[in-house]
Amino acid sequence: MALAVTSAVQAAVLKKRSITCPDGSLASNAVCCKFFALATDLQTNLFDGGKCDEEAREVLRLTFHDAAGFSPALAVQGLPAGGGADGSSKLIP
Repeated sequence: MALAVTSAVQAAVLKKRSITCPDGSLASNAVCCKFFALATDLQTNLFDGGKCDEEAREVLRLTFHDAAGFSPALAVQGLPAGGGADGSSKLIP
């Protein structure tokens, strides 16, 4: 249900300037087409058919903590700003 609503909203937003991906999804850029298959695979196989269980929460936590390492304020000052969502939380135990 949530996926259907998301798809409907996405279709409305992308109506003016979009491309149709091979699977029929709409995207603002052809590069994004590969992510529709990835999202479907994750929802079907990783999240037990779309359930918001502990695995889903852990993925969101990991994504948040990985992205939290970026500081726009430091970047403006020319200082190292961190990578932000660069996968380092997966690489550095």
